[in-house]
Amino acid sequence: MAEHIPIHTIRKWLDNYEYLVHGGRPSDTGGNSGVKPMDGITNRQLTKIMLEEAIEKLPTELQRVVYFRWRDKLPLSFVLIKLNLTKDQYYYRCDKAVLRLYEIINHL
Repeated sequence: MAEHIPIHTIRKWLDNYEYLVHGGRPSDTGGNSGVKPMDGITNRQLTKIMLEEAIEKLPTELQRVVYFRWRDKLPLSFVLIKLNLTKDQYYYRCDKAVLRLYEIINHL
């Protein structure tokens, strides 16, 4: 059986979403990019594919908070108005989205 991806790792992927999509180096890592893979597929590319497929499986209201917070990085005030949510409701949905992504990725 494959090892589960920890929930803090999934949140880190979301925090570094721009890096996964566009490449480069995430803000919270060191300078060593590691060994190049033999097949040309990097861990970054595999993570991106896995995360995007999991996001597609989320209910619409959770997809929207993922896109607004981590993909598009929109200002909180705009997001709260657009989604018609309070700050507490918004952060609750963000946490719920991370938990649901954890469940989807780990097939729970």
